[in-house]
Amino acid sequence: MAKPLMDSAILFVRSSLDTLLVRSALTLTYFQGDSLTERQIPGSWHELLSKAYSRKLSILNCGFGGYITRWARPIMGEIFAKEGESAGTARLVSIWFGTNDASLDPSPKYTTCQAYHADLTHFLEALTSPSAGYATASNPSALNIILITPPPVYLPQIETPEFRAMFSQERTKMFADVVKDVGKQWSVHEKGKGQEWRVDVLDLWGELALRTALGDRLADYYSDGIHLNAKGYAVLWDLYTDLIKNRWQGRGLDWEDESDLPSRVPHWSVIDLDKPESVLDHLALPKCRQ
Repeated sequence: MAKPLMDSAILFVRSSLDTLLVRSALTLTYFQGDSLTERQIPGSWHELLSKAYSRKLSILNCGFGGYITRWARPIMGEIFAKEGESAGTARLVSIWFGTNDASLDPSPKYTTCQAYHADLTHFLEALTSPSAGYATASNPSALNIILITPPPVYLPQIETPEFRAMFSQERTKMFADVVKDVGKQWSVHEKGKGQEWRVDVLDLWGELALRTALGDRLADYYSDGIHLNAKGYAVLWDLYTDLIKNRWQGRGLDWEDESDLPSRVPHWSVIDLDKPESVLDHLALPKCRQ
């Protein structure tokens, strides 16, 4: 993998598994998950992050519709660079599974809570442990990992009886609780010496339950009872904004604060017109990357 110019935010899944052949000006943001991550409708998680981090972080969307953690785990090595393969720095990784994992038996996607817990733990250990060999662990002070709970499902909005029969509100809640449990364990774990990375949870299930009491108002946040619409993603964005502005203040992820996360690539007006290469003099990095 070539050296990226910008750090990255990763939704734990690249849009393809091909080697990244271009240099990126920005560090990376990776997004890993299922269709809730993969979807790029107006107002989606992907679009909101892309707009916020323009010129600041490269966004790599690795959402795979229909996937469960058991299927994402084997391809992790095809998504994340190993130490020495890339000089890029992963700044933000979001991991968002659970809706499919919570499918009822006999669905082929049926997953036990214990297996789901083990897979999430595996992802975190691989991303943070130097012994795992992934490049994400090379700069722990710059690494931030978000676990997102699956949102509630709204069964009356699911059109087909066959599809509706695959889900239950109670079981989805069990998987949301697993995410919170893993996040709590790792929030304590990160206090150890030399572990400057951060792990936190965005409890989307809990926030939507608070706003709707899990009643008919849930329909306002979904396109089909499973997938969020722009209003649903806006709830997630509210949670993310609160995280960045408060618990993760000063972590170099505040897109509205140039002192915390400066634009990596400068505005054209500061470039010396007689010396185009002067653009290199204005490339900026947050404190955690200096």
